[in-house]
Amino acid sequence: MTQHRKSQSIGLLVTVVFSAVLLWALAAMVWPAPVVYANEPPTDISLSNSSVAENEPISTTVGTFSTTDPDPGDSHTYSFAIGLGDDDNDSFTIVSDTLKTAETFDYETKNTYNIRAQSDDGNGGTYTKPFTITVTDVNDPPVANDDPYSVNEGDVLTVTAPAGVLANDIDDVIGLLDLRDCCLVESAGHRPFTIYYFLFTILYALSRTC
Repeated sequence: MTQHRKSQSIGLLVTVVFSAVLLWALAAMVWPAPVVYANEPPTDISLSNSSVAENEPISTTVGTFSTTDPDPGDSHTYSFAIGLGDDDNDSFTIVSDTLKTAETFDYETKNTYNIRAQSDDGNGGTYTKPFTITVTDVNDPPVANDDPYSVNEGDVLTVTAPAGVLANDIDDVIGLLDLRDCCLVESAGHRPFTIYYFLFTILYALSRTC
């Protein structure tokens, strides 16, 4: 009976010691840390085109944004950002990834616009960048304005140019026009004529080719 109890005690002691050693060994082991995904923010934004012609209607497409991102699976949304180069954000809109005009531009009034855009990867990463949008010139047609004159019947009316007929006519390329820039398209010809009516009209065209 005593021998049996001793065997049980020894067995229990061995079990306790073994369990303690096993727990110590397990505690001492270095287990690999769980892999945690770390989002990397975008590193650059590009715009496919950065110029637009003057006189184009509102909502004209300027270009398309794209993003450089170390995480290839990220998708990006675009918006305007506040900061250096945001002076003309209100002159444009962003629809999805496309930059569009929010007004009709006039090259002669202003031909460069500054915006600041932001790309957001949806996982906390953003990148902002300024862009300069250039307005390109389009050849506008010359503008001819009316010139009223009066003369008594039977008298000779002499109108000098450019101080007379062309003084208020202008072309965006040439500037103020002179006789070398126009031609008569309907008149009594280039000779003196007699006035028989109270009201008459002389038409002339502003052109560098006629």
